[in-house]
Amino acid sequence: MTFNQFLQKFVAKEERFFPLFIRQAELAVKASGYLRDMLDAEDQETREDLRKKIKQQEKSGDDILLEFNHQLTIRTLTPFDRDDMHELAQSMDDLLDRIDDSANVVATHAFESFGDNIKNMTDNIVRECGYLLDIMNKLPDMITKSDEIYQLCIKIKEIEHENDDHHDEYINKLFKRGLDLIGIIKRKDMVHIIEKTTDFGKYCADKVRSIMTKQ
Repeated sequence: MTFNQFLQKFVAKEERFFPLFIRQAELAVKASGYLRDMLDAEDQETREDLRKKIKQQEKSGDDILLEFNHQLTIRTLTPFDRDDMHELAQSMDDLLDRIDDSANVVATHAFESFGDNIKNMTDNIVRECGYLLDIMNKLPDMITKSDEIYQLCIKIKEIEHENDDHHDEYINKLFKRGLDLIGIIKRKDMVHIIEKTTDFGKYCADKVRSIMTKQ
């Protein structure tokens, strides 16, 4: 029996962890969609309602992380290295936290409208979370679907680079708009937090790639 064949049997013994990863990714997909909807909302009340929905996803994510850590404590066998599993679950939870942070700053600053750069960045966060959900659905078959998972990780990396460019372009435009200092600071704060959200999605993908190199 090859090591890969042994690993496949090993993974099959403890499949209960994989649904938790999937649930985390599903929450991120929902939360990122609500964040994007906030930018198109025509009134502050609608934005606030969407922010509350994102908060609900974030709280559900905390519950999943608690359950994950509990399962990690009581299970003898795990699909892969325990520290790697914990770090991946924590990274997914951190991504939800950052989406929540982005929603808070959008709601708090209450701008009347948002430019294309910001909307494109949140579109990319939605795409990123969708790719992460695809990855989590493929994790149980990591050996046979390694190429597909790797390509999804590359797409997430490309999204992170795209949002870096959107961030820089937004900042360059910002100082040409004749805004007062407070207006500039608020907008810099918003675009920075949204850009950091994309970084945390990349951290999740990077962790998956690191796990794959050990298999």
